Amino acid sequence: MAKRSAYLQVLCLAFFYGCGPMPVDEKLRRTDPSGKFDAIVVERGSDATVATPTQVFIAPKGQAILPDTNSQPVIVADHVEKAEVAWPSAGRLKIDLKRGRIFRHLQSDGTTGVVIELRVDGKVHQPEAP
Repeated sequence: MAKRSAYLQVLCLAFFYGCGPMPVDEKLRRTDPSGKFDAIVVERGSDATVATPTQVFIAPKGQAILPDTNSQPVIVADHVEKAEVAWPSAGRLKIDLKRGRIFRHLQSDGTTGVVIELRVDGKVHQPEAP
């Protein structure tokens, strides 16, 4: 009975550890010209069977993107070699990716209204319809 209990404890621990939020590695942060918002490029940890996702968030200046954040990224991609972000003006964010497979690209951020322009290997990527 003790062996079964120990086995179940280990199994539960492995299950809950595997279902928890994955770690977030901030790669780049740029503040918009108004000084109100940051564009934050992160890589979110994943298991060994999938590519590491690159995500871009728009958040209030200085806010951290935590593993359990409820914020929605404006871009989600994988197989990205390099990501750059720039603010041509307040309210407009330009994102340049070298390589990458796009899973999510919003036309604008619903919370801030910032318009998102995405280029992959120099080519304009069309956003999802609202």
